[in-house]
This record gives sequence, C-alpha cells and structure tokens, in this order.
Amino acid sequence: MASVGGVGYQGYIDAVKKDTTETNGRQIARAIEQDFLSLANGLKGTTELGTEMTVAGVKITSQVKAESSCYKYAENITQYLNERWKNPNA
Repeated sequence: MASVGGVGYQGYIDAVKKDTTETNGRQIARAIEQDFLSLANGLKGTTELGTEMTVAGVKITSQVKAESSCYKYAENITQYLNERWKNPNA
C-alpha cells in the first residue's frame, strides 16, 4: 500500500513541477511581448525584464531601450531568472 501511495505522490509532484515550469514560461513570454510592444511604440516603461536591476547593492542589469541589443535583453532575462525564480525541476 505504501509503495502505491509513493508512486501516486511522485506523480503529483512531477505534475506540479511541469505546471510550474509551463506557467513560468508563459509569464516570461508575456513580459517579453509587452516589452517589445512598449519599446516599438516609443513608450519608456518596461517590465522587470527590461528594467535596471540591483541586487544586494550591485547593479546586475541595465535599462533596456529600443536601441539595445537582443543580447543585452537576453542577458537581463537570464539575470532576472537566476535571481528571482527557483528551478522547480532541480
């Protein structure tokens, strides 16, 4: 009986990890889309992904502007994910 419960519980944990990963991906996709629309229309506001970020007094990203490179934006996204989100599959 205990082994059946263990298998069921592990299935539940795996499903929660999968759902969390998918939700995180959708949130990132929406933020990227919002930033591109904002910058393409000459607006200055961006999501946290495009905003200058400082952690523990150290500036780790810079403000993304329309003329910023895709690499800079991707670097901001990487830093944001590393600082704010825990990998649910780890």
